[in-house]
This record gives sequence, C-alpha cells and structure tokens, in this order.
Amino acid sequence: MNSLKRVDIEIEKTDDYDIAEWLYNQDLTQSAKNNLAKSINCYLKYLKREYRIKLNRDSGEKDIFIPSDEERRKLIEDLEFSRRDLTERNRLLFEISFEAGLRSNEVRKLKFSQVRSENEKRYIRVKEGKGGKSRNVYISESLYNKINWFEKHYRSSIFIFDNGQGKPLSNGSIRRIVAEAKRQLGISKEFHHHSCRHYRAVELLKQGINTDGVREFLGHSSLNTTQLYLRGAKDQLYKELSSKDKHFKSSGGERNTN
Repeated sequence: MNSLKRVDIEIEKTDDYDIAEWLYNQDLTQSAKNNLAKSINCYLKYLKREYRIKLNRDSGEKDIFIPSDEERRKLIEDLEFSRRDLTERNRLLFEISFEAGLRSNEVRKLKFSQVRSENEKRYIRVKEGKGGKSRNVYISESLYNKINWFEKHYRSSIFIFDNGQGKPLSNGSIRRIVAEAKRQLGISKEFHHHSCRHYRAVELLKQGINTDGVREFLGHSSLNTTQLYLRGAKDQLYKELSSKDKHFKSSGGERNTN
C-alpha cells in the first residue's frame, strides 16, 4: 500500500467510479496507470468494496459498461425490498440516476428543494457537484411528478434518499442497494451506480447532442472524460446497429471512436 501514500485522492471518501476517472486523467504512462490501478484495487479489496478499476490493455483507458434498456426497466419497475417505502425510494434512486445522470455523491445528498419547476421547465439544481461546481439538470415532467408523489407519501426529512435518521444515504448504502439489485434481478456483474451515467451518455448521443453538450449535462470538468464516455457510447450504438440492420453489418460499417 506504500504506493498509495502519494495518491492525491481520498479513496475512502470517494465514489468508486470517480476514482477510475481520476486515474484516467492522470498524466502517466500506461504502465504506470496499470500499476497504480493494481495498488488501488488491492486497497479497495481491503476496504471490502466490490468495485475494481479495469483498464483497457491496449489504450490504458477504463472500460465502459453500458446497461441495457431491459436492465434499466428492471431497476425502476421490478426491484423489491422488505418495506414499501424502501422499494419506492430505491426505485426512484435508479430512475433519477438514469435520467439525470447524477453521480452517487450527487444523488444520495439530493434534497426535495433542489427539484424545481420554472417556466414549464423541470430541473434538478445540482449544488456543489464534483469540483464544487453547480449545474441545472433538466428532467421530464413524468420524473418530476414521481418525485412530487414520493414526497407527498414518503417524505421523512429534507433529503429525498433519507437513511431513516434524517440524514442522506452513505456511499456504502448505495453500494449495498446496487449489490442487492444485481442479486435480485440478475443485473450484469459489471453494473455499478456510475453505469447509469454511461447509459445517459448513450441516450444523449442518440438524440444528437454534441460532445460539449454532453459534458455540460454530466458536469464533467474535463472534455477527455466526456470523450471517453462517448467512445463507449459509440461502441454500444455500433453493436445495436450491427445486430438489427443486416445492410449495416454486410456493408462493413465502421465504428467512429474519435
């Protein structure tokens, strides 16, 4: 663990996938990134955290996992817990994460007062996101109404995702909810909460949003991170096209990974 003493990141307090983003953006050789990833993964194992950093052997980039539409549906419609309030809370957690693309630290601390409606526009005001920056994330009327319904029936504090003691869920609680969802619903073992952001990146790309628009929506400070997301998104779109369109497949359609 000695190599971790020089790491300028508080791993114990940092969302899993933000660790991978931090590593990807370091000005290091591929070999150095791989060695550091091994050390970090050992420490994550020591902390009994399930997540492990996976870097592409050829490029040194982190691998991107994008959930399927069916996995998304299961998480927001089929997930069940012992109490009805927990079931509704955790389904809403995933629905907001998929649609708004929020980080774990952003969604777990979300307050009802941050969900707003002005001039027929519904949005979430993300306060002090990664890097201390704030942004507006626009959401559908349907999601806005679901949040209002949840507030009316289950509100117990200022936080949407309350831990039962008037405080927001911890990152550990988010990880346990994800682990239970994977166990219960047969969700891919590669799925983590941050995968919801990858899914949203694909959706934005399908809608024709440009790279800078995606960066602003997701709150990335570095365009490099957004471009990495979009490379994974384009790979996913290529797979969809090649599996559904025989003309695309037979014509030797190429992935644009730039």
